[in-house]
Amino acid sequence: MIYKEFVKKAVRIFTQKKKEKGILKNRVFRGRAATSSSDLENLFAVAIAESIPKQYSILVDYPLSIKKGSMRALTLYPDISIVKGNVLKGVIEFKIDLGYLKKEWINQHKTSIKQLENASILKYKKNVGTIKAKKDCLKISKKLASCVVVLSSENSHNRLDKFKTELKPYILFKRDNDDNGVHPNSSKMESNEIIKKILKGKTDWPEFINYLEVNYP
Repeated sequence: MIYKEFVKKAVRIFTQKKKEKGILKNRVFRGRAATSSSDLENLFAVAIAESIPKQYSILVDYPLSIKKGSMRALTLYPDISIVKGNVLKGVIEFKIDLGYLKKEWINQHKTSIKQLENASILKYKKNVGTIKAKKDCLKISKKLASCVVVLSSENSHNRLDKFKTELKPYILFKRDNDDNGVHPNSSKMESNEIIKKILKGKTDWPEFINYLEVNYP
């Protein structure tokens, strides 16, 4: 998926959710737009799948359980898990922006990565949520790849500098130094204007695609 196509589809997801706000049906009203996060995760997962070889599978928001001895299983939910055969090769955390991110998220993320790296086996269900679901196991790659991707640098509430220092994220929609920037969910502009403004800005998209090519050959 090329960057321009991704931008258009991402902005249109936000636009569609806005249309679901207000009158849904006679006597039925919605006060806030429905969340876009799941649809954006799905779009991002498809973009990843189209950028890496077909022998890799992509698991989106998938429960992965770590079991150690008699201790209760610890279940993690990476936004994106990348699997080859029966081996977990990498995980990617995908955030729309940093506006509502908890202060402790960075440390929690680092802890989760260590827990995955130190696990010998992960348990999960193939075809989860269907009648064909069955338990299976994943081994952990000795070189587990991990990164964080942020959709938009807007609405960061002064968290972005620390985030960059701690995690070195790939930021897909970035403002120019002398530009006011725009969030893809802006209510002040039409969707076509938002798309044009984002495409004029900076992006880490090429660097992220290179990251995928290096880690998932």
